Amino acid sequence: MTQHEIWNIIQSKIGNEVLKNFIRRTYSPEIADLLCRAIDAKEHAELFEKLYKEWLEYQKHQSDIIHAYLKTMGM
Repeated sequence: MTQHEIWNIIQSKIGNEVLKNFIRRTYSPEIADLLCRAIDAKEHAELFEKLYKEWLEYQKHQSDIIHAYLKTMGM
């Protein structure tokens, strides 16, 4: 993950916290709680997706290294 991507995650987190504070001031506690939990769930899902994609890229890179090594060994 690049530094730029990390800053984007931080900015998104700050934006989500500002939005949740606005929601808490605007809506009744029951509705605000549901909306804030939805924002948190979306945030977690996006972060999980980023980490999963990065892991897949790492696995592909490792597989490419192994295949290149086996190719040099004549296998």
